[in-house]
Amino acid sequence: MLLASEPMEYGVLSYLERVFDGLDRSRVEPALAYSPRRMAPQARTLIDRLVREGIRVCPLPFHRGLGPGDATAVPRLRTEVRAFRPDVVHLHSTKAGLIGRLVARSAGVRVLYTPH
Repeated sequence: MLLASEPMEYGVLSYLERVFDGLDRSRVEPALAYSPRRMAPQARTLIDRLVREGIRVCPLPFHRGLGPGDATAVPRLRTEVRAFRPDVVHLHSTKAGLIGRLVARSAGVRVLYTPH
């Protein structure tokens, strides 16, 4: 499962922390694609922990609103989906939801979108 999120703060961050803590890693191989542009201090702690635990993490340059980072984020996310080959892409918040749905569907990967 690839989780993708544009913000790494507030409720989204709390949710991601709980998801990664609660996943049965004998059944699910998780990965995280995230934007480093909007991160609470606790998000860095989560990213560092995931890396230490051997979980794949991928920074993406998208941010709230339209911007030049989106043009880079799309091919980077596409590359990540192709490399990781998830069964499902779980998207969080508007920007990740928009970009992620386009990328995942074009790769034939199931999508779950959670607005926050």
